[in-house]
Amino acid sequence: MRRPSAGEPVTTSVWWRAPAFVRLLLVRLLGQVGDGVTQAALASYALFSDRQADPVELAAAAAVVLLPYSVLGPFVGVLLDRWSRRQVLLVGNLVRSAVVLVVAVLVGSDAPEVGVYAAVLVALGVNRFLLSGLSAALPHTVPVEDLTPANALTPTLGTAAFVAGLGLGGLLRAALDDRGEAVANGLVVAAGVAAYLLAAGAALLTARRALGPDHRVVPPSPRHVAAGLVAALRHLRQRPVAAGALVTASVVRWGFGLLAVSAVLTLRNSTFRGDADQALAAVARFTGATAVGFLAAAVLAPWLARRLGRAAVVRLAVVLAAGVLLAAGLAPSTELGWAVLGLAGGVAAQGVKVCADALVQEHVDDDFRGRVFSLYDLAFNVAVVTAAVSVAAAADDRGVPTTGPLLAAALLVALVAGLRVGGPRRPRG
Repeated sequence: MRRPSAGEPVTTSVWWRAPAFVRLLLVRLLGQVGDGVTQAALASYALFSDRQADPVELAAAAAVVLLPYSVLGPFVGVLLDRWSRRQVLLVGNLVRSAVVLVVAVLVGSDAPEVGVYAAVLVALGVNRFLLSGLSAALPHTVPVEDLTPANALTPTLGTAAFVAGLGLGGLLRAALDDRGEAVANGLVVAAGVAAYLLAAGAALLTARRALGPDHRVVPPSPRHVAAGLVAALRHLRQRPVAAGALVTASVVRWGFGLLAVSAVLTLRNSTFRGDADQALAAVARFTGATAVGFLAAAVLAPWLARRLGRAAVVRLAVVLAAGVLLAAGLAPSTELGWAVLGLAGGVAAQGVKVCADALVQEHVDDDFRGRVFSLYDLAFNVAVVTAAVSVAAAADDRGVPTTGPLLAAALLVALVAGLRVGGPRRPRG
């Protein structure tokens, strides 16, 4: 059990009104509004043309976007356990503002795509670092028994903020349309910088040491960073509840990635082959169904955790995930069928993650939380990339995925239900 730390909030009966939690949430929401605005402008770079979707290209895109930070993230995560996390949120948002401003200039000047993508990758890396910092800081803002609902609420509101940013970015893009495509996109990307600067300002509302780490040490040299990562792995090995939760959530996310990539390729290259517009609409409906599933899990997981315990919720969600993957491997590939599977898959994936996040936060010492959450992020990113690669490797010559990976995933997901992921079986929120 984690000991109370300096700057930790006093337990309140209404945890979501606690000033420390509200301030941390504000940093997240402003940052994700900025993400939405920026990505609305970058949507023109997204792939969905009249040509057939290539599973190899999808796998390569996932690898390019996710793997660079995945490699560096655990090492950078050591800094979350050495530096003031409040300062990380402040400086990180300032750095992200500068990088995204460079993206705006490149987009606005119609620079080569390679330069835009390189700058976007840097911005994504900073973003993942900040999200790990927010997860590591959360236990300093709410009582430990309220970590499950807090982990359900924060990503849900963050997603809503991102969607709001997308809408705002779309409106700005339409209003600036007469300035030309490149200039309009560049100006909208620049508008996202304002939200990042506000997020940096919101970080200043929190005291410098209030978000941990509890024990301050001298920032490490590169050699000590590697040693710190090894120490985090050893610490995690000594915390089987946290380790089991991390592995379980990552395996379920891999299965969810298989489901999502299979749905996109099947709808594009089989169900609506030759009609890109209808395929895009069908994929949007599948994505919407998964979003509804995520939202439902944000409500159901905390409610069930208080009655059954986190371990039971994780096991129920794992069983649901295995059933979804089994159905996806056996059932006809209709648009309605994929939407139903997307809904159930969203409930399962997010239900596992909500409880797993709380278990990791509770059972990992504060001095290791930054590194462990960076490892967590690494596991998730690798899961998504390997899911895309698995589907690409198993697709037929039409670019339609076969059922083998989904059936294998159903078996693997079912097997992780036996991991020790809950510790005490008494209910805890």
